Amino acid sequence: MTLRPSLLRELVNPSLSVGGRAELCCELAREFENRGDYAEACEVLSAFWSYGERPKLEGVGQAVAAELLLRAGTC
Repeated sequence: MTLRPSLLRELVNPSLSVGGRAELCCELAREFENRGDYAEACEVLSAFWSYGERPKLEGVGQAVAAELLLRAGTC
């Protein structure tokens, strides 16, 4: 499985909202998890979460916040 290049391009879009960036990070993290690459999954979430800390949920909707919590729990 390869990561979708369009997803990576979208992530660097400067006009992307905080919630949109969080959603894309979660999607990327899920793809890394599916490949078994949990270290990369955690790294892609680093803008919103780091080990031993609560995820940063400000500015994201409830659904994205739930996804961030789920992805962080997987790491």
